[in-house]
Amino acid sequence: MRFLSLFAKLVLYFIDQKRVVTISFFRTLLQAFIDPSTLWKATLLTKKKTIQLFLLLTLIISIPFFVAGYQSIRNMNVDAQTVEKRLPAFEIKEGGIVFEEPIDQAIVVRTNTMNLIVDVHNQYEDRLEQRDLENTQVGIVFKENHFLIHTAQIPIQISYENADGLTDQFFRSMLHRFSTVNFVMIVSIMFGSFIPGIIEAAFRYLIFSLAANVLAAFMRLRIPFSFNWRIMMVASVVPTLFFAILNSFYIFPPAQLTILLGICLYMYRKGLISHFKNLN
Repeated sequence: MRFLSLFAKLVLYFIDQKRVVTISFFRTLLQAFIDPSTLWKATLLTKKKTIQLFLLLTLIISIPFFVAGYQSIRNMNVDAQTVEKRLPAFEIKEGGIVFEEPIDQAIVVRTNTMNLIVDVHNQYEDRLEQRDLENTQVGIVFKENHFLIHTAQIPIQISYENADGLTDQFFRSMLHRFSTVNFVMIVSIMFGSFIPGIIEAAFRYLIFSLAANVLAAFMRLRIPFSFNWRIMMVASVVPTLFFAILNSFYIFPPAQLTILLGICLYMYRKGLISHFKNLN
């Protein structure tokens, strides 16, 4: 808790330095963590501010999803370049595949996300081939009479008779698309990260609010569910940001959600005690 409090003070310092327009809103969120006695102010949040806060927390929760998705794309980029280097030059004509240089043995290239198998002489075992296709995101296979593109467990098989005139340049171009990170891909990763982020945020704060209701009942207090929802969201901002940063560096503390809930409930209890003490 002391470390997270120092973390909040550091962020608060930078906010003061930057003089951002929304300084009062963010300052309130950080101040609530540093001084839980101010946590009751969360109940005064308007509906608009509550939605904004929920979306902010969703974005924070989405950060590890985005980092993992982006890193996966980066890994695929490297793997696509590895596969392209081993892809032999060829042309498909007259119902068969003709290589620029004769292929005597099967070519098998395995990477973390992409596999290439060139087995026109049926030398590679079917069992191994199936395993290689199932254990990767993208698989490209050239057999005696057809080629196969295997993505997301969906095989697309095309006979050479139906691909007359196709050359290795087509596949190199396809691999090049995998090895290029563009704006559309970044937006897709962001959208794909936000969906699980909003689902996790909704589930998380439902559980947190129910836990706050139980704690309030033990304290013989009746707090509206909507108040608990706001309070728990405000209480979780700093620790959620802290854990999101850790997760982005692939550091996953054990029982992370339980720790986060414990921190929020501690702040919740401290905030309620301070608030009702001041009322008396």
